Amino acid sequence: MLAASGDDYDLVVNEIGSYEGTVILPNADGETLLLEITADGAWSVR
Repeated sequence: MLAASGDDYDLVVNEIGSYEGTVILPNADGETLLLEITADGAWSVR
């Protein structure tokens, strides 16, 4: 999962197989935050 805001981006999850966890996203400083998720199975963001 890639998180991007403005000119800054960070790879916040990079796992093969099952993954369950919590990730603190980068501070967007009031800007729009984009999550790009590429997976071959089901995903959810809460």
